[in-house]
Amino acid sequence: MTNGISRSLELLCPTCAGSAFEFDDNIDEIVRTYQCLGCGGSFSHDQIMLANASRIEAEVEAIGEELVGDAVKRLKKAFSGNKFIKIK
Repeated sequence: MTNGISRSLELLCPTCAGSAFEFDDNIDEIVRTYQCLGCGGSFSHDQIMLANASRIEAEVEAIGEELVGDAVKRLKKAFSGNKFIKIK
C-alpha cells in the first residue's frame, strides 16, 4: 500500500551549513568522502548524518504524523455508515 508520501531532505555542512557537496558516485556512500563546496571541509557519511540528526528526526516524525492522519482518514471512510464501529 503506497499513499504517495515522499520527502527529500537537504543535508547541511556541519561547518558552514552549506548544502552543496562534491563526492565520487562510484564509491559506496558509507565510505565516500563528501567535500563541502562552500567551506572546502571534508566529511564522512557518518559525520554529515550525525550533524543533521535532529533535522532528520524531525522529518521522520512529521512523516509519521502524516501517515497516522492518513490511516485515520482511510479507516473513517471504510467504516462510515457502520453504527457499531466509531473512530474518533
